Amino acid sequence: MNPSIVTLGVIHKNLDKFFSTYNIIPKRFSKIKTLKNYTLSNRIDVCIFTNIDKKNKNEIENFINDNPEIIFIILTDVLPTEFKKNAYYLKMKDIEDQYNISHFLHNLITFIKDIHQKEELTAMILHDTRSPITSMIGYLELLENDIFGKLNAGQSQIISNIMMLGDMVIELIEDLNLIYQLEEKELNLRKTSFNLIQILEEVLVALWI
Repeated sequence: MNPSIVTLGVIHKNLDKFFSTYNIIPKRFSKIKTLKNYTLSNRIDVCIFTNIDKKNKNEIENFINDNPEIIFIILTDVLPTEFKKNAYYLKMKDIEDQYNISHFLHNLITFIKDIHQKEELTAMILHDTRSPITSMIGYLELLENDIFGKLNAGQSQIISNIMMLGDMVIELIEDLNLIYQLEEKELNLRKTSFNLIQILEEVLVALWI
């Protein structure tokens, strides 16, 4: 999977040559002023700014802060006094060195592809873990409903406990899947009241054996 890249401004020939080599087609915006009304949608891995001046400097910095999950490459003649952790500032004269810029971009693209592969593996593991647990709960429901014979009270309670624990595992997997999807985006905690006695009873059931 190739990285998703957008560029604002005319892309430099060395960048264009590199992306062509890797069969990457950046989405281009000819004028940087389009940034003010532009919202990054879907997944964007890299955003490249190719012309920056004093007028849009603050606007760009705010844009970087609002998109912490995106890697920014900024071509400029003057390096900033403060550096953002998700932004790489490259001097225009340095980009003329085709070998160095190709080496830098190759490492960056490889890094992003590694992240994609790990995310795909994580999604597959989450999905493949959820499916058998759901099937197990389905089989237990058959036992609980006396499909294969009458259970005594103790057996019914054990089956109910196992199903409850299975539901807890599925909820945990769903939580992990949500965290995976949100990646490094900011998480806002919502405080709510809950039944402490019920929570303790569920813990005791889980640890009863």
